[in-house]
Amino acid sequence: MTVRLRMRRQPAGFPPQIVQEGIVGLWQTGVFSHEEIAAITGCHASQVATVLDLVRAHIGRGLRD
Repeated sequence: MTVRLRMRRQPAGFPPQIVQEGIVGLWQTGVFSHEEIAAITGCHASQVATVLDLVRAHIGRGLRD
């Protein structure tokens, strides 16, 4: 297993990279809502929505399916 940590400033409105990966991992399980993911990761629900909107756009699914 390889773990890469990058230390750089995140754009405004985005949580750190490792938290973004956690958000995506929890979302992929299909069990948790945005609010539950936000509570688990300590982020605001709008940050969770922003991260997942970008993921969905990248993989070709519509926004907020």
